[in-house]
This record gives sequence, C-alpha cells and structure tokens, in this order.
Amino acid sequence: MREQYPCSQVVSRYVIIEKKRGGPQLWGLCPFHDDTKATNFNVYMGKDGIERFRCFACHEGGDVIDFVAAIERCTKPEAVEIIIGNSMPDVGEYKPKPLPPNQISAWKPIIPVPDDAPPYKPELTFNPNNGKLRNYKSIMERMDPYRDSDGRLMFWVVKLRFHDGGKACPQVTFCTGPKAEKKWCAKRMDAPYPLMGLDDLAKYPTRHVIVVEGEKCKAMHDEHCPKSPLGGPLFVAVTWLGGTDCVEKVDWSPLVERKITYYSDTDEVGRKAMKDIFNKIEKDGTG
Repeated sequence: MREQYPCSQVVSRYVIIEKKRGGPQLWGLCPFHDDTKATNFNVYMGKDGIERFRCFACHEGGDVIDFVAAIERCTKPEAVEIIIGNSMPDVGEYKPKPLPPNQISAWKPIIPVPDDAPPYKPELTFNPNNGKLRNYKSIMERMDPYRDSDGRLMFWVVKLRFHDGGKACPQVTFCTGPKAEKKWCAKRMDAPYPLMGLDDLAKYPTRHVIVVEGEKCKAMHDEHCPKSPLGGPLFVAVTWLGGTDCVEKVDWSPLVERKITYYSDTDEVGRKAMKDIFNKIEKDGTG
C-alpha cells in the first residue's frame, strides 16, 4: 500500500509541501514540533522506490503509515484504516493538534563539557525540539569528538544512517535546561563554530595543515597519516562543523598564517566550499 498511497500525496493533506532549490524533494514546516523554517521537514524518494518523510530537526521519519500514525496519534493499524478509508482531511482543512512545547531555546550548551558530566549515551539523546528521548545507538555509524585547544571535549557529532539509506549528522552537546537540569541534547551550539582538530593545532603549532571535508575524512587522515620523526602526525588535519552550508559560520582564525593544503570532495559543492575557505584564510586573512 506504500506505493498505492504515496507519502507525498498523504502528507500534502496535512502539510503544505513544495519543491525547493530545483531538486525533486518536497519541503515544508514540520508538523511534529514548533517549526519556523521550511528547511527541516522533507518528503523524498527512498532508494527502494518508496516515498518517505524526515525532519532533520526533531528526527521524526518513516513511511506513509508512520506519518499518519504520528500526526493522528494513533496506532499503525489504525493509521492504515485511516489511509485506506480516506478518512484524512482535504488539502487545507487539517487543524493541527496541540504540539508539545518547544524547549530548544531553554537548553544552553555548556562548552567545554564539565569534568563531572556523565558520559554520553547515544540511546538516551534528548531532543529539545519535541521533548523526547531518542535512541541513536541502533542507527549510529560513528561519533566524533570536537575538542578545544587544551584537549577538553566540547561536543560530539553523531552520524546516523537510517534503515532506508538516509542519513543525518546531529551535533550533541551537554546542555543545561529548565530548573538547572542537565542532559546530552541534540542541539547545535551557536555560531561561530569551532574547528575539529584544535587540540592538534595547538600541540603541533609549526606543522603543515590539511583541511578536509567531514569528520570521517579527518579520522581517516589521523589513522593513516605518516608519523613525524619528532613524534605525532607529519601533517595536522582539521575539518569543520555543518558541512558546505556552514562555511560562513565557522571560526577559521586558528588557521591564519599556517601552511595549508585544501583537500575538497570531488563534487562542485565541495570545491566551491574549499575555495571559499581559502579566500577567508589566505586572501582576507581574517579566518
């Protein structure tokens, strides 16, 4: 029935969705949290030919049955009955149910992470967008630490690989919230964002730097880089938070006056991002 009742047709009965950026995906405001920008929630075609939805902020996602079950707050068998029985609202007539309060602004990252903070457990990740605990452990491919120049942990970047092949890379910070409660939250810190590799830059202040795109690339460099006769890696690798869309939000100043090689991904977006980074560091000299 997932092919007979495409997710896009069902979602459009509840949410205004439209194409953006000239791509095939449909975007709109997420109905599962207090969303203010239509760049988080999208409907897309999975690799198996089945349409699905996902919100990159609150991480709700799934197929057409999952969507109806979530928005109607019912069981999946009841969602199937709603879809087959055409008991959904007509386009433009859906009256949203009250949402749980959005707590995103109430939770503030503590950076660096305090020494007495509990270790991060991916299965107990709190999402302040909808006030729910999410279990990232079963879909987590990797988690990478960002550390400051003194080697203190600032936050984690967690790479999630969903069962349909989709992926997300939320930042997980240790936050303080209402009533001084403290939790590991899926919340990005405010800009400017720090580089990943500040600890190595401070430890090896005269070594050549390689700017790579993505935490996985930095980890591969750190694993395979030749060793210096003086100890440690021959080259220092750094990367940045948020990918190509966040170049302007990063503090590049630690790289000013360093000897740098810029190693981009092979796509045009990656090359443009690396050129922008080069201009900020080498031409403007401001980072």
